[in-house]
Amino acid sequence: MRQESGLTQTALAQASGVQQSEISRIERGHANPTVQTIEQLANAMGMRVAFVPMTAQRSRRVRPTTTVVPRRTRPADDGPATKRRG
Repeated sequence: MRQESGLTQTALAQASGVQQSEISRIERGHANPTVQTIEQLANAMGMRVAFVPMTAQRSRRVRPTTTVVPRRTRPADDGPATKRRG
């Protein structure tokens, strides 16, 4: 996702506040980032983190999964929360 966003590890580190070495470890699968770190990286790339429940066929338990999705571009997409004038 970082490369698709056109960012170097150094640029992402500066934008997110996460050390470049930690970004490298995460990308290589040698780190276990916290939710906060994932959120920092996502925010720096203009994305947000969403936890979406995923049901398992073999189990009755609901297993959570983490998905990073692009942020909404227009606040009006949030529905009827807009103020009326009058």
